[in-house]
Amino acid sequence: MDLRRGSTATFSHGLAAAYVGFTLAFGGMAVKWADAHFAHRFAAGPVPAKAPSGGWQAVRYDFNLWGRCVVACIITMALVEALVQFVGSSEATLPLLAWHKHAFGCIVLWFFFGPAWSLATAWRRSH
Repeated sequence: MDLRRGSTATFSHGLAAAYVGFTLAFGGMAVKWADAHFAHRFAAGPVPAKAPSGGWQAVRYDFNLWGRCVVACIITMALVEALVQFVGSSEATLPLLAWHKHAFGCIVLWFFFGPAWSLATAWRRSH
């Protein structure tokens, strides 16, 4: 609401949008991971499953994570755009618009260091 009263948007306003986006995209997965590890550590639960570390299963797993990243970034950009529209496009919202670059950069970097890397190593091992 401080933006509506005329204050200038900051990096933290965009970070709040990213927090919401990544929480929605990864929250359920993070809770399941934490529950499994807590149950194993404190309630004699089974050993939690580990993420695949190689092969085509790792490629599939990394594409799944990257897809969640794309969803998180789309949510982030939608929230940033909603903030810009709410405030009205002005110089006060320019720092928010940088978050489109951050989100796109996140998608690209996650792809190269996630599924593309796994794909390259899986393909190399199979040949």
